Amino acid sequence: MSDATRGESETGRTAGARQPAHWAAVDASALHWMPWETDTSLFNGDTGETHLLSELPATALRALCQRPWAFEALCSHLARLCDTDNDAHWHSKIAGILGGLENLELIERRPAQDGGDHDSA
Repeated sequence: MSDATRGESETGRTAGARQPAHWAAVDASALHWMPWETDTSLFNGDTGETHLLSELPATALRALCQRPWAFEALCSHLARLCDTDNDAHWHSKIAGILGGLENLELIERRPAQDGGDHDSA
């Protein structure tokens, strides 16, 4: 089923919702990190799978392990860390990374929390 069929976009916004969804690590405590020179090995204790992540996906996942992030705020945060423009090209790149991490069952979309400001970096 496509994102459009489910009423969701790559950014995590759910059709008809007042607030965009937030992205978060599925279970940060189950992730075991082994940094290498340019990549990071990641063992997921919940699934028993090991993944090799390049620098940007690893950085995004580390941020999502700390707390849930709205898509726009995460893009802005990562753009600052990478010293790059937070533009449409960057948003497309981050959306692709989030989709990949979601397919690996390392992150998930969660409803936005009322009363919490998780959009600021």
